[in-house]
Amino acid sequence: MDPRTTAAARNNASWCDLVCRANGGATELDQKVWVNTVRSPRLYPNIVSVSPDPRPVKAAVERLGKAGLGDGWSVKDSFATADLSELGFSELFEAAWIYREPRPEDADDSVRAVEHIEDLHAWEKAWTDEPGADPVFAPALLAEKAVRVLALRDGADIVAGAVTHCSDDVLGISNVFGVHRYYPTLLRAAGAAWPGLPLVGYESGEMLRDAEAEGFEAIGRLRVWTRR
Repeated sequence: MDPRTTAAARNNASWCDLVCRANGGATELDQKVWVNTVRSPRLYPNIVSVSPDPRPVKAAVERLGKAGLGDGWSVKDSFATADLSELGFSELFEAAWIYREPRPEDADDSVRAVEHIEDLHAWEKAWTDEPGADPVFAPALLAEKAVRVLALRDGADIVAGAVTHCSDDVLGISNVFGVHRYYPTLLRAAGAAWPGLPLVGYESGEMLRDAEAEGFEAIGRLRVWTRR
């Protein structure tokens, strides 16, 4: 198993943990799997595997299935090794973990870290494709030293953004939007804020092609499953 894939999966599980705990989640993380035992915010899973062994994932699925979460919650199978169809799940999508070696980057003044609650609300409004939906990013995330919510503005409007999260000697980049024109700018800002760390994340389709054009390497597959 490529250790870069494991580091990317653990970084993502750590980010999911922060988001869910900031929203009142009851989370657990060990060497095999991360679990949120209450319903996660929209677009975030209840289980993330951090080992290719499918058995802990299936055990966690069976455990949460008995906890009365209902339908619609999801599982991120970080190594595409667990077939969850027999447990009542359907595959939602497949993606690739991505990795880019650190580069010397200059700070870009057009990208700033979000520091205030009202700016976080504006950032999420620019990011979301579901107007009126419940917020995902709680203000408590702004106090996390390992997290930066990056915003690129055109005048008063936020036109692009991303979240960076540092853990396990890698820098995760996620929740990217407005990428086609501004992706290189966001990557430079991320690298300048956390110099010397490789960038990790996951993408699919056109977003994956954009990432590869900016020097990312696809290093492994993942699947996201949703409970029918």
